[in-house]
Amino acid sequence: YTTLFRSRTGALPLAEIQLAAAGAGSYEVLRRHLCEAHLMKLGDTDAAQLMPSQDMAAIVENWARLGLVTVDYTNWLAGDATYAWAYETADVKDARVRFPSPLYSVQIGRGSMAPTAFGMQFASAVGLH
Repeated sequence: YTTLFRSRTGALPLAEIQLAAAGAGSYEVLRRHLCEAHLMKLGDTDAAQLMPSQDMAAIVENWARLGLVTVDYTNWLAGDATYAWAYETADVKDARVRFPSPLYSVQIGRGSMAPTAFGMQFASAVGLH
């Protein structure tokens, strides 16, 4: 979690899994707030563990609700490599199996999460910054 509040750019990439039916001009969001930062140390262990994406989504939504971060899917960070991790998540692989091509298209929507001024002050107060 501390990566967000220590980041030089002030933002982290977020992704959402989008499902579009063939020929449809719209999509349905299957999962929101996938974050590369959900691969982190949990507890006292040195081993990195993967936090379930639904847990990370709840954390992101709670931080946004509290005003600690802003979440934006209309603006994203530059560079295709910035979001390459999203295509390899278990959630995306599962969606591609459940919704096969050419009937459906599973896509990644790009977004970003950035700390607010209040979020930075909070991080500093609790020793994260």
